[in-house]
Amino acid sequence: MCQTSDRIANVYFDKSPAQAQRINEALAISPIYANVAKIAKTKTIDKLTLLGLPPEKQVGAVPHGIPIAGIGGCDLGQNLCMKNPVVACYTCTSRLLKKGPGA
Repeated sequence: MCQTSDRIANVYFDKSPAQAQRINEALAISPIYANVAKIAKTKTIDKLTLLGLPPEKQVGAVPHGIPIAGIGGCDLGQNLCMKNPVVACYTCTSRLLKKGPGA
């Protein structure tokens, strides 16, 4: 930044916590960020959110010839997953399980 002293950086460094707090407060009022934060914290989604995901990010399977849909969502996408979704999703870090049957 073409500063003549390395101490000038301390001004920016000292103000960082206040700037971070302002950014966090601004993001907290955003409905989009609030939804992303909720999903990241709980790793669950509701039925409407699940239905809004692209088809490749919705997890479903056909175990023993019985179709199962609406298990949850996947950050990775089923087309890139090398695991059996019905069983493996429960131990996967990319999962977004759907809340209860009617949720």
